[in-house]
Order: sequence, then C-alpha cells, then structure tokens
Amino acid sequence: MKSKFDLIFNLVQNVFVGLAITLTVTLMTTGFTTVSDFFIAFLKAYIINFVACLLVPTSLIATKIGEKFKIRKDSIRMSALHALVCDFFYVTIISVVMFIWNLGFTSIAFHVWMSVYLPLLLVGFIAGFLMGPISMKIAMLCKD
Repeated sequence: MKSKFDLIFNLVQNVFVGLAITLTVTLMTTGFTTVSDFFIAFLKAYIINFVACLLVPTSLIATKIGEKFKIRKDSIRMSALHALVCDFFYVTIISVVMFIWNLGFTSIAFHVWMSVYLPLLLVGFIAGFLMGPISMKIAMLCKD
C-alpha cells in the first residue's frame, strides 16, 4: 500500500508529466486540437498514469538499482535515476494504452507509437526530473 505522501506526490507529479506528454503527442501527431480534446486526452493519460503508479513499484525499483550502483539516496544522481525509472515505465504504459485506445490494434497504431515514443521518453524524463522537487514540496506540505 502506498503512503499518503506517495499518493499526493504521484497525483501532483502526474499533472506535470501528463500535460507534457499530452502536449507532445498533440504537437507530433495532429499539430492542433481543441481545448476540450486536449483536456480529455490529458484526463485519459492522467488516469492511466495514476493507475500505473499504484501498480508499478518504481520507487522500489529505483532504490534497488541505486543500491546496486552505490548511489546516495539524497543525491541528484538518485533523483535522476528515480525520474528515469518512472519515465520508462509510466511513459511506456501511458503511450501504449493511449495509442491502442485511440487507434486500436492496428499496424498504423504501432508505427505512430514508434514515431513518438522516444521523444515522449525524453519529454517525460525532463518534466519528471524538473518538476519532481515541486511535487515533493507539495506532498510534504500535505503529508499531515
């Protein structure tokens, strides 16, 4: 079970990453969308990401990798590792589910997904790494 801190952190962090990913996909696929379409796509990505956060123990995975490579828990390298692990799992899950949801199990869906996957990983990592400290501060304020 996730702690209250982890849940709040994930709720806040998912807003930042979800907006970045939704904006990137929109710009790379259609280039334009209505505000309502953008908001609906963001909500879908947000919900998928939050469920993934509940199911995939990214903090545990990042901690295990960090221990193996002797990375200090309070270092910038550990923050980057944590952002990288979260990014890999969550961006992969969000993008695969969203493309299947929108395009179905078609070869075009796979090709479109492959064309945006690497940029999404990059955007997701940057958003997660840069916004992580802000999400952490908000979660600490709401902790108890």
